[in-house]
Amino acid sequence: MSNDPILGYTLADTYKIKDLVGRESLGTVYRATDVESGSAVHVKVLDPGQIDNQEIMGRFGREMLATAAVEHANTVRMLDFGSHHKLFQYIVLEAITAHTLTEELAAEKFLPFDRVAHIAAQIASALEAAHGEGIVHRNLGPDNVLLLDNVRGDYVKLRDFGLSRLVDAAAEVGDPDITDFGTRVGAVEYMAPEYIQSATTAPGVDVYGLGMLMFHMLSGEAPFTGPPAKVMKAHVQEQPEAVTGVPAWMADLMTKMVSKDPSKRPPAGAVLKILRSGMGADLLPPEIDASYVPPPKRLPKEVEPVAEEADEEVEADTTLYVVAGLVAFVAIVAIVVLLGLIFAG
Repeated sequence: MSNDPILGYTLADTYKIKDLVGRESLGTVYRATDVESGSAVHVKVLDPGQIDNQEIMGRFGREMLATAAVEHANTVRMLDFGSHHKLFQYIVLEAITAHTLTEELAAEKFLPFDRVAHIAAQIASALEAAHGEGIVHRNLGPDNVLLLDNVRGDYVKLRDFGLSRLVDAAAEVGDPDITDFGTRVGAVEYMAPEYIQSATTAPGVDVYGLGMLMFHMLSGEAPFTGPPAKVMKAHVQEQPEAVTGVPAWMADLMTKMVSKDPSKRPPAGAVLKILRSGMGADLLPPEIDASYVPPPKRLPKEVEPVAEEADEEVEADTTLYVVAGLVAFVAIVAIVVLLGLIFAG
């Protein structure tokens, strides 16, 4: 039996938590059922360490409303978000079966340029839609690129739009001396120089990240690797080595995408057009089961829906506190016993 106090409970009287999908940097993802529609969904419960600041959560609520406006085939669809009796802040997402690009690269080492073009085009298409809504991902990397498992071919879903702003905001109240450049959140291997130097976040940051990701997919390794401070310095001062074995037009495109000057990078829509023109194809995602019926959206209408709810006596919530307390108590006892055995030995 799992010690996770959330399993088996229904958040906000709507989402019945079934089992664990996985843990991520921003929280834990669960499989759940929308009890009103019967649809399968994923519920991401945010790490309390990221959300105990009301200013941060105000930003988060506004960002989630804006992010929900991005309706695109290559983004993970957000269905709802909110707060469960001041215990949990959660986001509801469409349920997909997929693996990360990180896992794909670990298995394949590197990808042929036609696959890279196909994957990059779908990412660029998603970025174009997001940038049109004023949303910048700011944490583009292989962990946030998902490849669906239930289709033939590379069907990309880009995840965690908007959530990087939450982590950035939390970092502002954290340790400002993590690196020579101050606190910067995200995968440093794909981080734009202007973000490193001055925390600038604009569409060009995502284009740079996609360019670095294309280098990684083609060569099997990110252009700059090593300790974070060293990698960040390289982004500011160095140019990545050219990748061999790709068409000249693709090499030229990648060079422009990772320009140190953001004004010289093509926008995401232009990247998409060049990829399509160079490959002589639309580079659309493969067909998915036509019988799939997407779950309904239940997005709150309030601008800051994550504000604390009024106190309410709920038996299930009290039980959650008790279970969580028992789990913590058992863990402490186990540690004490283990230390006793170590020192006794």
